[in-house]
Amino acid sequence: MSDAIRGAVPVVASVLAGHLKVPVVWGEFDTASTIGGTIKLPDMPLKGSALARYVYGYIVHEAGHIRFTDFEAFSVSCLDPRLKILVNFMEDPRIEAGMCRLYAGAMIFLNDMQAALFEDGKLGVYDEALPLVEQVIAWVFWRSNVDLMQYTCLVELAQRQQRLVQRLLPEKMYRQLDCALARLRSANSTGDVVKIGQDILNTLGVETSAGQP
Repeated sequence: MSDAIRGAVPVVASVLAGHLKVPVVWGEFDTASTIGGTIKLPDMPLKGSALARYVYGYIVHEAGHIRFTDFEAFSVSCLDPRLKILVNFMEDPRIEAGMCRLYAGAMIFLNDMQAALFEDGKLGVYDEALPLVEQVIAWVFWRSNVDLMQYTCLVELAQRQQRLVQRLLPEKMYRQLDCALARLRSANSTGDVVKIGQDILNTLGVETSAGQP
C-alpha cells in the first residue's frame, strides 16, 4: 500500500467523521473498527481498484460510527455476546444510511465494499443446520442490510433466510420478530437499536445479561 494512500486516509476520515483529527492505525486486524476515536484498518495487500473498494468503504463506514454511534449505549449490549452481535448487525446499516443522507456519494463506496466482501465470502452463508437463535441472527443481518441499504448482493440470502425462519417459528413469534425488525427503519439512536435487539432475544425466550440503554 502506498504512502500516499496511508497519508490521505486520515484526512478523508476526519472530514467524513466531522472531527478535526481522526487518527488511523494500520495493522494485523481482522477487519476495520473504531470505538469512537481512532480508526483501525487492516493491512491489505491489494492494489488499484481492489484496494479502493475496501479502503474507501471502510473509511465511510467507520466515520459513520464516529458520527452516529453512541458507544456508551453500545457498551450495554457488550455485556451479552448474542445481544452484541445483534446490535452490531443492525447498527452498521443504520449508521451507513446516516452517512448516505449526509454524503450522496457515500453509497457508491459502501456498495463497492459490500460487493467485495460478498465476493470474498465474508458476509456469511445460508446454513439450515444452525441453531434457531443463530438462524434468527443471520436473518437480522441480511434483512437489516437490505431494508436500510438495499444491498442487492444480499437480497437473495435475506429472502431465503426469511422463508427458513418462517418455517422454523410459530406464526405469532415470527410476526413479533418481524415487527421488531421493522422498527429499525425508524430507529434514531444506538439506544433504539439495543432495545430492538433485546426485544428480539426476549421474543425467542433468551434472557440477556445486559441492562437498559
